[in-house]
Amino acid sequence: MGEIVSLERKATTIRDMMAKNQKLIESALPRHMSPDRFLRIALTSMSKNPKLLECTPRSLFGAVLQCAQLGLETDDLRGQAYLIPFRNKGVYEVQVMVGYKGFLELVYRTKKVLDITAEVVHEQDEFSFQHGSGDNEFLTHKPYMGDDPGELIAAYVKVKFAAGHERFAVLPRREVMKAASSSRAYRDNSGPWITHEDEMWKKTALRRICKTVPMSPEVATAIALEERESAGIA
Repeated sequence: MGEIVSLERKATTIRDMMAKNQKLIESALPRHMSPDRFLRIALTSMSKNPKLLECTPRSLFGAVLQCAQLGLETDDLRGQAYLIPFRNKGVYEVQVMVGYKGFLELVYRTKKVLDITAEVVHEQDEFSFQHGSGDNEFLTHKPYMGDDPGELIAAYVKVKFAAGHERFAVLPRREVMKAASSSRAYRDNSGPWITHEDEMWKKTALRRICKTVPMSPEVATAIALEERESAGIA
């Protein structure tokens, strides 16, 4: 009973803090986003994960403000951004992890990209690719439609740029798992690597291209946040 009262108290404190700083959040949000909706979704995300209520209010507000600056909602169902709690020097703090759909949103906003296709590949799929130039370069994928497609073995992304050229990147399982194992959330058996595995595989492939092609400050921030989460820096 006492634990429930304590969590309710913390939830009230956080709601009050968000209300007190609403103007700051409003000024950070892009014009097309509703401040009321953004805050409502953020508070709902916190209520669904009691560990977030254990985090320091300062780090929690900082994470919400970071999402506002990126113009990404923290709704787990939409998969744009996730609030990840982790223990740091004896206290819980929050780190933002941008999801696959959040990366898509940020990349499309740059207007430098016309189309993005990202998929995961299973053991039973027909899949082949070759990097090169002109007709020497190809990527073909025919998903297995049976009941057991097997384990995930790769992820890929194809990007069509507004300038007219196209690029693709393929990441084998070992590279995706290297990215996953560097995530504190994955090591703690929590977060989107556990709950949204396919999308995290696709995001890892998309991030590979984003790191090699200048996109926007927002995309660069999303990549930096990923690296901070891996390092456990709030």
